[in-house]
Amino acid sequence: MARTTTASTTRTPTHDGNEHLASLGSVELRARLLIEGLAAGLHRSPLRGLSLEFAEHRPYAPGDDLRHLDWKAYGKTDRLYLKRHHQETNVDLMLLVDTSGSMAYRSDNAPWSKYDAAITLVTALTLLALNQHDRAGIQTFGSLKPTQLPVSSSRSQWLRAAHTLEHDKPQPRHRNNDDPEPPKAEDLARAVTRLDAQLTRRSIVIILSDLFDEPDAIQRALARLRFAGHDVMLLQVIDPAERAFPFSTSSEFDGLEAEGKQPIDPALVAPAYRSIFEQHLTSITRAAAAMSFDHLLLETDRPMIPALRHALALRSSTAQRRG
Repeated sequence: MARTTTASTTRTPTHDGNEHLASLGSVELRARLLIEGLAAGLHRSPLRGLSLEFAEHRPYAPGDDLRHLDWKAYGKTDRLYLKRHHQETNVDLMLLVDTSGSMAYRSDNAPWSKYDAAITLVTALTLLALNQHDRAGIQTFGSLKPTQLPVSSSRSQWLRAAHTLEHDKPQPRHRNNDDPEPPKAEDLARAVTRLDAQLTRRSIVIILSDLFDEPDAIQRALARLRFAGHDVMLLQVIDPAERAFPFSTSSEFDGLEAEGKQPIDPALVAPAYRSIFEQHLTSITRAAAAMSFDHLLLETDRPMIPALRHALALRSSTAQRRG
């Protein structure tokens, strides 16, 4: 499956806020604004659901303790809701972030690269975890020099995460077809082996990657995490052009991970490419389902808040089981 391309498409504007986020130079600011967007959505939906502090609401019933009434929700909705208290069980959140060359890809239709979308989510998730007094850590993979930020509950951890990830931006690796085979970067399976040796207790592991790897290798990595008892979410970040393959002009496609260059006529390969791509997505979905893990596809021109909501739901259910 073709991993990347240097061909371009016609740009069209997006309307979900990603354009504004992508225009900001600071990943910390992008993360804060993303969280504010999540908070605004939660405030507009006062029914039972997750809050930024991972608490929940339910309708008041006769006999409930009035001390737990949420008067702010009453003022907004004219209905009585009880605010459920936080779970006392704190969890460790480990974020596995793909820094391979393909994550640097950004088509003309996308407001930002896959990596910029991913690290905005990672920074926001780290800040949300620390607000709940959880511990959070970062591990990168996919490059020749992966980095590790051990789990910590320090309030400055989210800033360290942001700075680490901005420093580790993926660098596309180009080569001519007659160049020698370059050294292999650390793939997901090896990253999970390294991670498993570092974690001291069951954790929530969120993987942010385009998952451009062999399905069997991905399945082995997931199986190891399942055996260790971790709760796992796959956030698969892709560019819309990688799925739609909207190219129309014969071009020389250039792999961003030293695969070499290949002249391609899109009109000839597009149907087969799209079919293979969808098969790949289906294989990952099935592999995650077989392990009872969540799999969420995140296209970089789509809203990012659903990914935050899924992560908050995973944290809440994990705390309830372990509380």
